[in-house]
Amino acid sequence: DIPRHPNLVIFSTPATFCQDYAKHIQPVICLSREQKKRFGQDEHGICPVCHEVPETMDHVFQCQEKDALLLKQHLLEQFYEDLEKLGTPLAIRHGITAGLGWWLIHAQHEVCPKAPGFGSIARSAVWSTNAYAEQTGLGWGQLLRGRLSKLWGEAYVKELQSNKPKEAHAHWTKKVIGMLWTLAFALWDHRNGVLHGRNIAQQQEKQLQETKNKIQVLYNNYKANTSTIHTSAAISFREISGEHASETKTIFTVLDYVEMKVGMLR
Repeated sequence: DIPRHPNLVIFSTPATFCQDYAKHIQPVICLSREQKKRFGQDEHGICPVCHEVPETMDHVFQCQEKDALLLKQHLLEQFYEDLEKLGTPLAIRHGITAGLGWWLIHAQHEVCPKAPGFGSIARSAVWSTNAYAEQTGLGWGQLLRGRLSKLWGEAYVKELQSNKPKEAHAHWTKKVIGMLWTLAFALWDHRNGVLHGRNIAQQQEKQLQETKNKIQVLYNNYKANTSTIHTSAAISFREISGEHASETKTIFTVLDYVEMKVGMLR
């Protein structure tokens, strides 16, 4: 369980959300396929969305698959609108979304661009540029883990000229981190939808296909060397004959597979 302390940014969020976030910021708990490969839980560790490169936690957010890119564009637009509704000054909105957008979409092909207000002597641009530079040093990907440069909040307070700077800083920062979590989890949900299915019917279909694939691999091993299966279990590998033989080729039924003992397959 996560401590519920009033000074924590996550205090006002539901407990289940906090637990998801704890997994998100601790890669050992929230495993990507590349990490599962290290633990022997995944054979290849390739991204289930683009099927091109190992799936690290950064790649989950930076994947270049077409639908993932479209989703990121939409989420960035929504994030910008939410910042505006929060009363975030223009220079800060431009700075955060520019840096985050670069990291999500272009970081694999381009170097980090200069801050939108770079070179301007306007006070708001200077404050935003300083925050942008510090966030670049921290890493733009850290935003999606709730690690926001404190200079963003300081720039916000200076722009507002608040008579309660600490309270305004804390309130704004908490809200922005919540928005960033929403964006991060939307990308994670997209990845999970592709991998596991977006609804019950898709999930059942994927599970059935995975089971069929495992069955086929086991049967191919049996065909290559029949001694790998005890003779008492060989009947489970009976061939399907008749009108469906040409369609199914040579496989054994799912029911027989489930009923098998693990020891018989070793």
